Amino acid sequence: MNIAFLLPAVSCGASLLLCAALIPLLKKLRAGQYILGYVEEHKEKTGTPTMGGLAFIAAAALTALVFGLYADRHTAVAVTFGAAYAAVGFLDDFLKLKRRRNLGLKAYQKIVFQAAVALLAGVYCYRARLTVLYIPFAGIEWDIGGWIVPLAAFAFVAATNCVNLTDGLDGLAASVCFCYFAVLAALIRKEGESASPFQMALVLCGALAGYLPYNTSRASVFMGDTGSLGLGGFVAALSAFSGNLLYIAAVGVMFVCSGISVLCQVIYYKKTKKRLFRMAPLHHHLQKLGYSESKIACAYSLVTALAGLSAEGTVVVPLKFTFDDTDLHGGFSLEELTDQPVVRSGGWVCIPAAADESQQTEACAFLLWLYASETGRQLMGSGSAEGLPDLSAALSAETLAAIDAAGDELAGLSQFTTAGRRAFTSAVLAALP
Repeated sequence: MNIAFLLPAVSCGASLLLCAALIPLLKKLRAGQYILGYVEEHKEKTGTPTMGGLAFIAAAALTALVFGLYADRHTAVAVTFGAAYAAVGFLDDFLKLKRRRNLGLKAYQKIVFQAAVALLAGVYCYRARLTVLYIPFAGIEWDIGGWIVPLAAFAFVAATNCVNLTDGLDGLAASVCFCYFAVLAALIRKEGESASPFQMALVLCGALAGYLPYNTSRASVFMGDTGSLGLGGFVAALSAFSGNLLYIAAVGVMFVCSGISVLCQVIYYKKTKKRLFRMAPLHHHLQKLGYSESKIACAYSLVTALAGLSAEGTVVVPLKFTFDDTDLHGGFSLEELTDQPVVRSGGWVCIPAAADESQQTEACAFLLWLYASETGRQLMGSGSAEGLPDLSAALSAETLAAIDAAGDELAGLSQFTTAGRRAFTSAVLAALP
């Protein structure tokens, strides 16, 4: 069975079983949620078992262990950071239960714990040379060097708190995180990064899928801060370690909405003594407007999925190349072709979906030259290209010679100008039978 299907299936099964075992235990220990008095719609939920996040986090961690995902250092560290944030959440949940009211760790205590872990994460990114970021919607990469430390630290604190704020309705945080991890897995796979972070994202999808039947309205168990802070840690860690740190805001737009709505509510109330929303975060405002919890959760998940599709924004042609007996994923992006024809390792052959027809034609002409001509293959390096048929066998010697000549002229340009691209494209198209 394909590992991409086996991993989420196993973690889903483990999560289902652990949830089924954990809920009676939580009831026996009287580990019930204490509901804030001003959330009138949730009064009947008082006493619902909490700390259900223990089940799906344990399921994900155990699945990763069984399948050897910890052999990849970045994945092992990502799970460590996720577990660290889950531990902070567990302590918060434990204190709430002990004090028998919805007040656990104080705000400054949470921030100190979160900031300390976040700073360690930023330093790890820098020392592990995880400083290259993929830019959403642009299809380019940016090496920010030492700036990764403050940016990653901020992202970790922001992500954990925003996911925590999103966990306010049955099935909301779990379903949105499920969509986020699914999109993240697709991004990592497309970018040609290490297989283990991709697999870990799938494992988390499966674990959340096993938890959701117990958490959808009306919930049998809540994830608690144990689950929400842990999920925030996984969101930040897997995104940062795969170069997709900026995608947290682009794809996790509903996390951002939760955080921004609370911030705006506080600032507006302090200045005007009036409320901007009926209640913050945003999902409570929508609930006050009469929308059901299941509808809000569905809408949040749909927006996250659509944001993910928009952020990817590329038509992908996966190809595997061999350079000097070392497997790499080589590729050309349209943005790079506007400067000069260079090979980008660690990426894919991408044509932006937003490109107009002439741009797509230019890119396809260039790809045809690469895969059909001898000169193109020399540019790709010694070896072969897998994933496409041998195009040279389907074209005549005259056609190949004409394509080679156009490519030689192109390679001789000091700058890959618009006029040069168009001349090259016309020459290639004219050479085709």
